[in-house]
Amino acid sequence: MKRKTKTKTKRVSNKLDNENSCPENGSESVMIDNHSIADTLSEEQNSRSQDMDNDFYVPNIDSSDIDSTDSYYESQSAVVAIAKPINDYNNNNFNENEMHFVSELLSAIKHMKRNLVAITVWEPTNFDDFFRPLMHKNEESISSFVKTCKSLKAFKDICERDQMTLFKSGGIEALTFHRYTRFDYDNDWWKVVMDNGNALILRLDLLKQHRFETVYPMSKKVLNSIKHTLDLDFNIIYLLLPIMIFNPNKTNLVHPEIVRFQQQLYMFLLQRYLRIRYGSECDIKLAQILNIIQDIRQLTDIHNQDTRLKDPKLLGPLLREVLDIELPPVDQYSLTAL
Repeated sequence: MKRKTKTKTKRVSNKLDNENSCPENGSESVMIDNHSIADTLSEEQNSRSQDMDNDFYVPNIDSSDIDSTDSYYESQSAVVAIAKPINDYNNNNFNENEMHFVSELLSAIKHMKRNLVAITVWEPTNFDDFFRPLMHKNEESISSFVKTCKSLKAFKDICERDQMTLFKSGGIEALTFHRYTRFDYDNDWWKVVMDNGNALILRLDLLKQHRFETVYPMSKKVLNSIKHTLDLDFNIIYLLLPIMIFNPNKTNLVHPEIVRFQQQLYMFLLQRYLRIRYGSECDIKLAQILNIIQDIRQLTDIHNQDTRLKDPKLLGPLLREVLDIELPPVDQYSLTAL
């Protein structure tokens, strides 16, 4: 009986206990370092990457206070969140306090930007051929998005248990949403550039081969909403990311009231931007935009179900931690010498 060598990787508990560990198979199919999310959360922030593809529209800074009432507007959308109504139709500028949060968000999102140049392009005709190369890309995306979250003071200030709860739910939904916003509408594909310069082309029609038949129509619906409801406006897209992350309705939150407050803050900023762009149509547009979040949640659930059906050995350690997937006992991978 020949056994593979066991390695160790830190598990993520609700308290981010770095001392806990679990056995991990030494499969060569995992092409990434065995960093846990807890490790990434505790690392020093890396240097900022190059400027983003799309800069946020920044109006002239106005130090005047926002004229708002004490009553609340409850959105009739998929997101149970409350935003204060804005009655100042003539204020077309963000004030200094608002711009502080907007600037912080933009700086945080820079962690997700990598200007990689495609040297060779590969277009698989079988959907399953995407799985292995995209696993490495998923690990990279999760690590970058952890840094994005940790660059937001609102996220850093909540307890570690709530950080993990939010990241494993709203954070993954936000990451799924961000991936869909990178769709190339002119060519009807996603172009995924790997670190080695290879690029993969994933055409939308190839999703028809997905084991879950609902993935293709749901993806078309989300992409249509991003284009026509969000108007491909990355200002709106970026503000939606923290709204998805700070979901106070997730179970096991220690301080849901703090999470709710942070979500309301970004809801307010989104509403302010919509008021600047759409004027009196702001409230209608807000309800339409927030309905997209429910579609993203459903799509994320489907992708997660599909991932859980894969061989755990082929998944990266960060993805396994996010989805709470354990590796089977190492004995199951023992080889019998003939």
